Amino acid sequence: MKICIIGNGLTSLVLAKNLAKKKIFVDIIYEHHHKESPSARTIGITNDNFKFLKDLFPKIKNRSFSIKEIKVFNHNDLDNALLNFSSKNMNQMYMFKYHEIYNHILKDIKNFKNLNKIKKKLKTLDLNNLSKKYDLIIDTNLQNKFSTKNFYKKIKKDYFSKAYVTIMYHDKIENKVARQVFTKMGPIAFLPISNDSTSIVISHKVSIKDLDRSYIEKLIIKYNKFYKTLKFSNIQSFNLKFSLLKSYYSKNILAFGDKLHQIHPLAGQGFNMNIRDIKYLSNEIDNKISLGLLIDKTVLKEFENRRKSNNTVFAGAIDFIYEFFQLESRSPKIFSKKLFKLLNNSKLLTKYGSIIADKGI
Repeated sequence: MKICIIGNGLTSLVLAKNLAKKKIFVDIIYEHHHKESPSARTIGITNDNFKFLKDLFPKIKNRSFSIKEIKVFNHNDLDNALLNFSSKNMNQMYMFKYHEIYNHILKDIKNFKNLNKIKKKLKTLDLNNLSKKYDLIIDTNLQNKFSTKNFYKKIKKDYFSKAYVTIMYHDKIENKVARQVFTKMGPIAFLPISNDSTSIVISHKVSIKDLDRSYIEKLIIKYNKFYKTLKFSNIQSFNLKFSLLKSYYSKNILAFGDKLHQIHPLAGQGFNMNIRDIKYLSNEIDNKISLGLLIDKTVLKEFENRRKSNNTVFAGAIDFIYEFFQLESRSPKIFSKKLFKLLNNSKLLTKYGSIIADKGI
């Protein structure tokens, strides 16, 4: 049994280790030797997905920082949260510096049995030929001729916004609360990564030119009531778009990862959706193996039938939350207070909101 994974991003590496542990031979086809350099990029992993990753990579916990509570604010009132999510029984999220988790996982799989890395140009891959050599091909890159032809139909939306990411260094505190502040220009997330540093993700409507560093720092300071003595790392930016592929597979080739679904980063759910896809695909393969059945495109059909509807609903919910809070940030203050007092007092909302954010739909 042999599976090929195209691309060597974080999702690809996690999937490769998961499959190789099943004694499946896995080839990772990649274009560049990739080692993440230190940057401002961070990643949040839900409690349920963290357990899954910890089983694959036992030492990963040493690189994480746990978040106990998530609070949502309107820019008009930074003293009182509109919504509050917490649980006595579990952490809400585990935060990582992206380069640290990536390099840790890359090192972990380096000499793993059944796992082989092959360097090739991804745009010139002949997937029709490759499909005869492997039981399944999982393409996280979608640059080759076959994938651009078969995986181009999608639901798309442009937020006409950019995300600006930096790490803010501050006085040491017990830093266990993540905060999301909704402003008229877009949400600002304060995501703790240690007791003296916090990741900042700003979604801002696109202006004529990129926002300069001084403007971004002033924006963070304006909406910060939580930290003192601030210093900032380098600032990175990327465009914000929404997309969902309409077709998940063709022949025995599966589109996967960020190319399958791209959502707004406000809830930190992009990579978590990928992990849920990995878990479901893993379970489908386990079922086939336990029944002595071949691993073929029927696995991909079952994956699409289940995950396509779940991913569409979940991604739509994230988009709705973004649009709702954009509208709310322009609403009269008295309306917001009454509405969110009602929502925050709802035990069903806080209970099931946390469960859905943790485990998906």
